[in-house]
Amino acid sequence: TCYVGGAAEVPLQGHVLLQHQVSGSFVEGVHGEVCTFDLERKLEKARGRLGGDDLTIGQACFKLGNLYWEQDRFYEAEERYLEALRIFGAVEGGGSPNVAGVTTNLGIVYYRQVRLGDAPPPPQRAG
Repeated sequence: TCYVGGAAEVPLQGHVLLQHQVSGSFVEGVHGEVCTFDLERKLEKARGRLGGDDLTIGQACFKLGNLYWEQDRFYEAEERYLEALRIFGAVEGGGSPNVAGVTTNLGIVYYRQVRLGDAPPPPQRAG
């Protein structure tokens, strides 16, 4: 059983069922896909290997942000989404579909935290 990141992970025939200790919400999946500790460690390795603004790092941040969001860990989700947004914007430009997806999810995180004034403006249209 893995207890990192404030969530208990219960093995379930090759899968795990994550229960966030505060919210009680559950996320099910393969351990390497739902363990925030494991994904954070992989993200740090990718940063060391690839360096600065790389799409692979942006995608990993987005995936990790989604996982934190599913676990109602909005502060951590916000951090990862902001990093993904910065990387996607720098590499692909403000009108990319990746920027639009991150902006949408970040807006929802701010909504759930009742922080709508912090939400980013809508992205430019992808074209």
